Amino acid sequence: FLPHQVNVLQRVASYLKPMRPLILVEYEQASPLPWVPFPVPFARFQQLTSMAGLAAPHMIGSRASPSSGKVLYAAATASIDAHAI
Repeated sequence: FLPHQVNVLQRVASYLKPMRPLILVEYEQASPLPWVPFPVPFARFQQLTSMAGLAAPHMIGSRASPSSGKVLYAAATASIDAHAI
């Protein structure tokens, strides 16, 4: 729901210990809707994690929403251990 998604991910990453996971569950939808003005489909999440300095995400799984039938996905990324680079 936030327009500055990279900033949000950077803030969240600042709270993570190195190599600790961050899990996102989101709709696989690219077009904005009134109740989802800034959607984050998986391809966008891949871009955002790169821009935020997080590890490349991987898809955990997906399923249809029981209420809308739209596809939801779960993906994981992690903070990067600066000492390991």
